Amino acid sequence: MHFPVIFDVAIGIVVIYFISSLILSFVMEFVIVRRNWRGDFLYNKLSNMFYSSQGGFYNIIEKVYRHPLISKMQQYAFRRPEQIDSAIFSKAFAQVLKEVGEEYIKCKPKEEDVKGATNDEKKHDPNVEKNVNTNLANSHLIESLQSALENEKYLDGDGKRLVESFMIGHETDPEKINTNIQEWFIGFQSRLDYLFKREVKWYLFFYSLAFCVLANIDTIKIYQKLTVDEKARGNMIVMAEGFTSVPYDSIKNRIFNDLQVSLNKMVVLKDSLKNSNGVNVPPTDTSGNQLSQVNDTIIIKIIQELEASIQKTYGDGYELIGWTKKEIDELFKGKNIKVGDKAVFSNIMYELFFKLIGILISAFALMYGAPFWYEYMRSMLAIRKVINPNQMTTKS
Repeated sequence: MHFPVIFDVAIGIVVIYFISSLILSFVMEFVIVRRNWRGDFLYNKLSNMFYSSQGGFYNIIEKVYRHPLISKMQQYAFRRPEQIDSAIFSKAFAQVLKEVGEEYIKCKPKEEDVKGATNDEKKHDPNVEKNVNTNLANSHLIESLQSALENEKYLDGDGKRLVESFMIGHETDPEKINTNIQEWFIGFQSRLDYLFKREVKWYLFFYSLAFCVLANIDTIKIYQKLTVDEKARGNMIVMAEGFTSVPYDSIKNRIFNDLQVSLNKMVVLKDSLKNSNGVNVPPTDTSGNQLSQVNDTIIIKIIQELEASIQKTYGDGYELIGWTKKEIDELFKGKNIKVGDKAVFSNIMYELFFKLIGILISAFALMYGAPFWYEYMRSMLAIRKVINPNQMTTKS
């Protein structure tokens, strides 16, 4: 008894979704790291939380990011760290609070004590300046932290309330305050991971849509091909069993490593394209044809490397995706259909509509992510094994 065709077709579609989701994840991770989205997102959320009406340098987070413990973590001066260890953040944050508090202690006596001494005709009394210096020298960490709350240049909103929550009940225990800051920051970064995924979901959709268009990942077309091609269905089942026989992380690492190798090769080719203007052109050739040929050759190599990388990643599933000249002609010129004894062209809008629907289905499917489709693929194969244990692969 042959296994129900529709179930094998569904597994084949899931395999394509799984591989495509992994490639999309690689592309998104490359873009996110390249543009430092996570680092900027973390900085902006912290800055908004500790917003100061003075703005600019008076934002306490700006001072925290300038602290050596944080600034030295950056790969480049213009790139903010994507993640900060909670222990490092708490130390830098407490140190900055101490500095803000000391600044307030230092300024307050100068405005009150020195002015008061002048009014009492004691402006030449050396004890006034001595008392100010003594206050600075003997200011304790706790006193500085408490004074920081009164420095409205830095803490005049929700940030002040948050710092107060770190100190409630532990006004005399610096270690406990430090622990509270660490625990808060761990929870803050965990919450931020969820918010970041929500933030980039529309970017993910547009990248997914662009990828599906370029690679012609059309769910309707894939369904039609798998329905009539028994060998393709069998290949997809074999691929699914191969994927599910190893942990997800192993598959992800292998595919990501292969894509990274191909990306590095394309970067080298791109750099050689930039430098191609420096090639030696024979004096007899003044038309620039040789330089143009060099550039064309490099571009062709980049395209070939990209195609080879995608073909290697999809394996046998590569036959189910991609554009062909015949499909492009049918899509934009119409399909030749026989009606009786006459040959007519199908409606182009009809073809475009179903192509758009098929690609949109794929684009939305890829947004679920590779881990989802991996588990879904495992579940479908488990059901297939239970229903028909004697036939693990479709006969070809």
